[in-house]
Amino acid sequence: LGGAVPGDRNYGPISCTTNLHTPRVTSLGKTLTPPTVTIGSQVVFTISVPGTPIGAVLSNVVVTDVVDSRLQIVEVSPPATSSGQLVTATFATIPTYTQQLVVVTATVRDLLTVTNGTLITNVASMNYSNNPTGTIWSPVVTTTVREPIVTLNKFVQTPRVPDGAGDVVTYTLALANTSTWPAFDVIIT
Repeated sequence: LGGAVPGDRNYGPISCTTNLHTPRVTSLGKTLTPPTVTIGSQVVFTISVPGTPIGAVLSNVVVTDVVDSRLQIVEVSPPATSSGQLVTATFATIPTYTQQLVVVTATVRDLLTVTNGTLITNVASMNYSNNPTGTIWSPVVTTTVREPIVTLNKFVQTPRVPDGAGDVVTYTLALANTSTWPAFDVIIT
């Protein structure tokens, strides 16, 4: 036997080649509820990071979401934070075959630009260390604003025509919402 120690075998020089692959995320998930809102109601965006779990650990993951200015951010789930309309979530690592969720809750603002039929869209993005493909975008999600259809009718009840001195006249106001959307903060003067 030709080894360095009597009885050992010499197997000669051994070499090996391996390929290292950087994790490749192909999607960022995004959903919203409800798909139709009215002024004053809340919309909830849920971002799934990554959109489809992968068989690798992701490092230094950063998710950003610029929320439309017609929405007021009410709450974001940890570890996300918000500053103005910008939501940011940072994850040191996301383990193999797992997802993290970022939940953003916002209220539809009462603005002149928010009218019946207005479409409010939202999209998020993510990046991570050694990302071979660049910024990854979520699908665009859209919520539609609907408004109540409110009518006000006034009815007058008089005891006789023409009215006379001392007659009691009764006025009745009838407020109706003929749509399926609630009317908030209604004031009659």
